Amino acid sequence: MTEGWLQLSPPPPVIPTLPFPLDAGETEAIALACQVKAEVLLMDEKRGREAARRCGLVVADVLGELIQGKQAGWIPNVREEIQRLRRDAGFFVDGTVERFILSQVGE
Repeated sequence: MTEGWLQLSPPPPVIPTLPFPLDAGETEAIALACQVKAEVLLMDEKRGREAARRCGLVVADVLGELIQGKQAGWIPNVREEIQRLRRDAGFFVDGTVERFILSQVGE
């Protein structure tokens, strides 16, 4: 099913062998990325990123993408985007990590 730019897919029938157990969402995301031969998998959990890399996937995380978005001029303010992620998605960002990210983009 397609909703605008978002395409919904059922979980892949074949799950790759992972180097260690992950939760169902991370496992299915890795399986789907392998199935569709995704250029990049967006994943924030450290263990999930490591497992995906071991499966041969290129992995990005939300905060890294925000840095790139700011540097490319696509978003004006990383601090506001982090606040929106917290408010709208319940996204957790450690204070030390947030300060580091903001320092990287001059905020």
